[in-house]
Amino acid sequence: MRSRKAKGDKGICDLRKLSQHVLYVVTPDLLLNFPDALYADDTDELGKRCFVVSNVLINIYTKFSSAETQNGEISAELIYLLSTIQQDGKHSSFTSTDGQVHDVYTLNNVSIILDNRKHSFDLETDIEKEGLRYSIATAEYWSEQYPHKKFKDGVTLLTNDRAISLYLSKELQRKYNLTILDPSIHAGYRVIPADNELYALWLNSRGSKTPGIPVKEFQAALKDQPPLAKNEYVVFGDEFSPNGNNIGFYNYRTQMIEPLQYLSTLLTSAKSTEQNIVFDMLGRARANPDINPYVIVAGPQGTGKTYSVVLAMLSMTEPFRKRALMQTHPQLEEPDQVRTKPDGTETKVNGKHNPKKDPCYQKGSKKKSKSDPLDILSELSKDSDSFSRILVVVPDKQMGAKTETLPGDRMAKMAPKIAAMRELLAQAIMQIRKQSGLVYSESLCFSIADEIMTGIEFVTMGELSSRSPTNALIILDEGQFHTPAQIRLAIGRPAEGSILVILADPYQTMNRFGAMGNSVAMVMRRVCGKAPFLTIVTRKPVRNGPKLMEGIRI
Repeated sequence: MRSRKAKGDKGICDLRKLSQHVLYVVTPDLLLNFPDALYADDTDELGKRCFVVSNVLINIYTKFSSAETQNGEISAELIYLLSTIQQDGKHSSFTSTDGQVHDVYTLNNVSIILDNRKHSFDLETDIEKEGLRYSIATAEYWSEQYPHKKFKDGVTLLTNDRAISLYLSKELQRKYNLTILDPSIHAGYRVIPADNELYALWLNSRGSKTPGIPVKEFQAALKDQPPLAKNEYVVFGDEFSPNGNNIGFYNYRTQMIEPLQYLSTLLTSAKSTEQNIVFDMLGRARANPDINPYVIVAGPQGTGKTYSVVLAMLSMTEPFRKRALMQTHPQLEEPDQVRTKPDGTETKVNGKHNPKKDPCYQKGSKKKSKSDPLDILSELSKDSDSFSRILVVVPDKQMGAKTETLPGDRMAKMAPKIAAMRELLAQAIMQIRKQSGLVYSESLCFSIADEIMTGIEFVTMGELSSRSPTNALIILDEGQFHTPAQIRLAIGRPAEGSILVILADPYQTMNRFGAMGNSVAMVMRRVCGKAPFLTIVTRKPVRNGPKLMEGIRI
């Protein structure tokens, strides 16, 4: 083993940090989790990179993963990318120091060295451990046989599993220059601490006629950070303070970091900075559906993803907004009263609510005791400032649940899947009415939620296929249970005036490759920083249970 500068165990989260002077030996689990590393097109901005790929090991892994990874679509995508690079790429070869000739395929900025050396696998053992041992052996081989002139910085073993550190001692980690690629999704926002000069610049710009910071000044002050991505948010000062005044939006068209613009329409305040960002994203998508028609919100449970979208839906849809703020309650009861007659006798009167005596009755219009489900639909179609249609897409299969075995009609079968939306609507309505000083109770809020749900169309992904609704809000809930092909199908659905909101918790997956091998995570890595997409990863819990579980691993 030749001596070289030891880099040690380190982690990177951006493929742009991969050097063209390093030969990367990649583990198969990284390629199956993160085939985007091989993705190379004419607009590839990741820079030159070269990987050693073992054909034998990839074939073994894809064989065992095809039935476990979302119907094999992730492994199929990896095979497709490998075959594309071999067919369309430029072919060359070189001879290693031991005299073996290796094939090299280069497509745009990606080069792949195919390692066809045979290796005997004990398939009765754990395939992942067997693959790990072979990856270490491959790193050992290439560390001694790599072409020194081309890769002057040596060989690095690249993985996305930190568990590899358990199998390698510190000496071996330095020996192989172990680098852990953390393919975590770009958060969609970055935090600038309060002690930075940009924080003072942001505060001073708030009082000017054109508030905001030119992106040139921002990048000049932060030369050590990567440039801002399109539609990225910047949080100045406290990261988790629920204050919209310390958040800026990078508008790549005007080259300015602008204050948030769409929080004033909300019916209630946000619980976290991330919720403020989600509200602004939805407002921008609604105001400019031809520019930013896609909003992707991912993150662990309890961070208020669906709740934020429900609040925005109630605020931006006028018929829903009216019902959330309606002031009469025909079922409200008054306590029993004692009435004294002229002759001195007393009688008890049952406390039946008379809406004409209700002080709220004078403020609001008279409501029907039982509304017609068509009322909301007709109001949606007539209101030009609101979405004309609301579609919520639920997964066909969710954590192994099979609703087709339930009795009843279609809505009865779908009731378990839409129960979560009903509860969130009721919670949002209760918070809105409480902060507005209106009468609120659990029964009232659920009755209003049931009425609002008559104006929402709940469909499965199969029912959404071949449809292109116009001026519609399409919400793809529980996106982690959809396959990559279904996500692509949903992205192609919005027509003129429509926006698509994808909500997902990548950590609630049941495949063996975890959150990073999830279809939504893969899509987000590819579209983050692209013009039509507004993306964010929520991290701060706002629900009581996950708040208390912070720092506890289960």
